[in-house]
Amino acid sequence: MKLITLKEAAEILENCSAVVTEDHSVMYPDTADLTGEDDNEWLYLSWTDSDFNEFNVRFVEKNNREVAVVGGSMFLQDSEGEQVHLTILVPAKPD
Repeated sequence: MKLITLKEAAEILENCSAVVTEDHSVMYPDTADLTGEDDNEWLYLSWTDSDFNEFNVRFVEKNNREVAVVGGSMFLQDSEGEQVHLTILVPAKPD
């Protein structure tokens, strides 16, 4: 496991193709500017699962000053303090 800064995590999410949640939902992360304020919502994820349940998850800076990364996975804390595991999808490099 490696710890990265919030700024590094935000850059990865801004440049990724999409993310995959633990329930296999695929989405493009909606990011906002980092401000340094604890309550700044810098990341928002919204998806519907296979049973048509809607999920909306917000992430604030305070909970993510350091972010754990393992391989292609990122572990963030949502605004409720719950850990959220995201698999990061990156664009293929052209030949």
